[in-house]
Amino acid sequence: MGSNASVEEKNEASILRNPQQGEASDLYWACRAGNLKTVQQILASTIYIDINRLEPNGSTALHAAAFFGHAEIVRLLLHKYGVMRHRRNRHGLTAYEEAATEEIRQLFHRSSNSRRFCSDTTADAEHLFASTVGEQAEDEDDNDEVPNDWVIGANNEKAIRVNQIRGDNIYNKDLRS
Repeated sequence: MGSNASVEEKNEASILRNPQQGEASDLYWACRAGNLKTVQQILASTIYIDINRLEPNGSTALHAAAFFGHAEIVRLLLHKYGVMRHRRNRHGLTAYEEAATEEIRQLFHRSSNSRRFCSDTTADAEHLFASTVGEQAEDEDDNDEVPNDWVIGANNEKAIRVNQIRGDNIYNKDLRS
Protein backbone atom coordinates (compact mmCIF):
# COMPACT_ATOMS: atom_id res chain seq x y z
CA MET A 1 0.00 0.00 0.00
CA GLY A 2 1.18 3.59 -0.60
CA SER A 3 2.53 6.01 1.92
CA ASN A 4 0.18 8.26 3.87
CA ALA A 5 2.54 11.23 3.50
CA SER A 6 1.06 14.21 1.71
CA VAL A 7 2.55 15.70 -1.43
CA GLU A 8 3.84 18.61 0.67
CA GLU A 9 5.55 16.26 3.13
CA LYS A 10 7.17 14.33 0.29
CA ASN A 11 8.34 17.59 -1.28
CA GLU A 12 9.85 18.73 2.02
CA ALA A 13 11.59 15.39 2.52
CA SER A 14 13.11 15.75 -0.95
CA ILE A 15 14.29 19.30 -0.18
CA LEU A 16 15.85 18.18 3.08
CA ARG A 17 17.69 15.33 1.33
CA ASN A 18 18.91 17.52 -1.52
CA PRO A 19 18.68 21.27 -0.78
CA GLN A 20 19.32 23.62 -3.70
CA GLN A 21 21.79 26.28 -2.60
CA GLY A 22 20.77 29.79 -3.58
CA GLU A 23 17.19 28.91 -4.53
CA ALA A 24 14.46 30.59 -2.49
CA SER A 25 11.40 32.83 -2.73
CA ASP A 26 11.35 36.62 -2.68
CA LEU A 27 9.95 36.42 0.85
CA TYR A 28 12.94 34.40 2.01
CA TRP A 29 15.43 36.83 0.43
CA ALA A 30 13.67 39.87 1.91
CA CYS A 31 13.68 38.24 5.37
CA ARG A 32 17.34 37.35 5.00
CA ALA A 33 18.24 40.89 3.91
CA GLY A 34 16.18 42.47 6.69
CA ASN A 35 14.03 44.46 4.30
CA LEU A 36 10.96 44.99 6.50
CA LYS A 37 8.98 47.04 3.95
CA THR A 38 9.39 44.39 1.24
CA VAL A 39 8.52 41.61 3.70
CA GLN A 40 5.31 43.45 4.67
CA GLN A 41 4.33 43.90 1.01
CA ILE A 42 4.96 40.26 0.19
CA LEU A 43 3.12 38.99 3.29
CA ALA A 44 0.05 41.05 2.43
CA SER A 45 -0.51 38.94 -0.68
CA THR A 46 0.89 35.57 0.39
CA ILE A 47 -1.17 32.64 1.65
CA TYR A 48 -0.32 31.06 5.00
CA ILE A 49 1.06 27.81 3.60
CA ASP A 50 3.54 29.74 1.41
CA ILE A 51 4.68 31.90 4.34
CA ASN A 52 5.60 28.68 6.18
CA ARG A 53 7.04 26.94 3.14
CA LEU A 54 10.31 25.10 3.36
CA GLU A 55 12.35 26.76 0.65
CA PRO A 56 14.34 24.75 -1.92
CA ASN A 57 17.49 25.73 0.01
CA GLY A 58 16.21 23.85 3.09
CA SER A 59 15.11 26.73 5.35
CA THR A 60 12.05 28.91 5.92
CA ALA A 61 11.72 32.68 5.81
CA LEU A 62 11.57 32.63 9.62
CA HIS A 63 14.88 30.76 9.75
CA ALA A 64 16.47 33.42 7.54
CA ALA A 65 15.20 36.36 9.60
CA ALA A 66 16.21 34.72 12.88
CA PHE A 67 19.64 33.58 11.69
CA PHE A 68 20.55 36.96 10.20
CA GLY A 69 19.35 38.86 13.29
CA HIS A 70 16.31 40.74 11.98
CA ALA A 71 14.19 41.00 15.14
CA GLU A 72 11.43 43.19 13.66
CA ILE A 73 10.81 40.69 10.88
CA VAL A 74 10.84 37.77 13.32
CA ARG A 75 8.32 39.66 15.49
CA LEU A 76 6.12 40.32 12.46
CA LEU A 77 6.21 36.70 11.32
CA LEU A 78 5.56 35.24 14.77
CA HIS A 79 3.12 37.68 16.29
CA LYS A 80 1.13 39.05 13.36
CA TYR A 81 1.22 36.15 10.91
CA GLY A 82 1.53 33.26 13.37
CA VAL A 83 4.07 31.34 11.33
CA MET A 84 4.96 27.82 12.39
CA ARG A 85 7.84 28.04 14.83
CA HIS A 86 8.48 24.31 15.08
CA ARG A 87 9.64 23.79 11.46
CA ARG A 88 13.15 22.35 11.14
CA ASN A 89 15.59 23.28 8.42
CA ARG A 90 18.02 21.06 6.50
CA HIS A 91 20.32 21.06 9.54
CA GLY A 92 17.51 19.80 11.79
CA LEU A 93 17.24 23.13 13.64
CA THR A 94 14.26 25.34 14.38
CA ALA A 95 14.42 29.09 13.78
CA TYR A 96 14.65 29.53 17.56
CA GLU A 97 17.77 27.38 17.60
CA GLU A 98 19.22 29.36 14.68
CA ALA A 99 18.47 32.77 16.25
CA ALA A 100 21.41 35.16 16.14
CA THR A 101 20.62 36.92 19.43
CA GLU A 102 18.92 36.41 22.76
CA GLU A 103 16.52 39.23 21.84
CA ILE A 104 15.26 37.15 18.91
CA ARG A 105 14.98 34.00 21.05
CA GLN A 106 12.83 35.96 23.49
CA LEU A 107 10.36 36.70 20.68
CA PHE A 108 9.60 32.98 20.53
CA HIS A 109 8.59 32.91 24.21
CA ARG A 110 5.20 33.94 25.46
CA SER A 111 5.41 36.43 28.29
CA SER A 112 4.50 35.18 31.77
CA ASN A 113 1.55 37.58 31.89
CA SER A 114 0.20 36.41 28.52
CA ARG A 115 -3.56 35.86 28.58
CA ARG A 116 -3.77 34.15 25.22
CA PHE A 117 -7.12 32.42 25.59
CA CYS A 118 -8.35 34.43 28.54
CA SER A 119 -10.14 37.64 29.22
CA ASP A 120 -10.69 39.75 32.31
CA THR A 121 -14.24 40.59 31.29
CA THR A 122 -17.34 38.55 30.68
CA ALA A 123 -18.38 40.90 27.88
CA ASP A 124 -16.14 38.97 25.47
CA ALA A 125 -18.20 35.79 25.89
CA GLU A 126 -21.70 37.07 26.65
CA HIS A 127 -22.87 36.28 23.13
CA LEU A 128 -22.17 32.60 23.80
CA PHE A 129 -24.78 32.47 26.54
CA ALA A 130 -27.21 35.13 25.42
CA SER A 131 -30.94 34.89 24.74
CA THR A 132 -32.36 31.38 25.12
CA VAL A 133 -30.93 30.52 28.55
CA GLY A 134 -32.06 33.76 30.17
CA GLU A 135 -35.39 33.81 28.35
CA GLN A 136 -36.15 30.25 29.37
CA ALA A 137 -35.52 31.01 33.05
CA GLU A 138 -37.89 33.99 32.89
CA ASP A 139 -40.55 31.94 31.09
CA GLU A 140 -40.41 29.16 33.67
CA ASP A 141 -41.44 31.57 36.40
CA ASP A 142 -44.57 32.50 34.44
CA ASN A 143 -45.81 29.00 33.70
CA ASP A 144 -45.40 25.37 34.64
CA GLU A 145 -44.15 24.06 31.29
CA VAL A 146 -41.70 21.16 31.27
CA PRO A 147 -38.19 22.42 30.51
CA ASN A 148 -36.67 21.77 27.11
CA ASP A 149 -35.38 18.17 27.44
CA TRP A 150 -32.92 18.59 24.59
CA VAL A 151 -30.97 21.22 26.52
CA ILE A 152 -31.51 20.12 30.09
CA GLY A 153 -31.80 16.37 29.53
CA ALA A 154 -34.53 13.87 30.09
CA ASN A 155 -35.95 14.22 33.56
CA ASN A 156 -37.76 10.90 33.99
CA GLU A 157 -37.21 7.19 33.30
CA LYS A 158 -39.80 6.94 30.54
CA ALA A 159 -38.29 9.84 28.56
CA ILE A 160 -34.80 8.41 28.98
CA ARG A 161 -35.90 4.98 27.68
CA VAL A 162 -37.74 6.51 24.69
CA ASN A 163 -34.59 8.43 23.76
CA GLN A 164 -32.49 5.27 24.10
CA ILE A 165 -34.84 3.33 21.80
CA ARG A 166 -34.83 6.15 19.24
CA GLY A 167 -31.05 6.24 19.35
CA ASP A 168 -30.78 2.46 19.00
CA ASN A 169 -33.15 2.49 16.03
CA ILE A 170 -31.16 5.19 14.28
CA TYR A 171 -27.88 3.39 15.06
CA ASN A 172 -29.19 0.04 13.81
CA LYS A 173 -30.62 1.68 10.68
CA ASP A 174 -27.21 3.17 9.92
CA LEU A 175 -25.60 -0.26 10.35
CA ARG A 176 -28.04 -1.81 7.87
CA SER A 177 -27.38 0.90 5.27
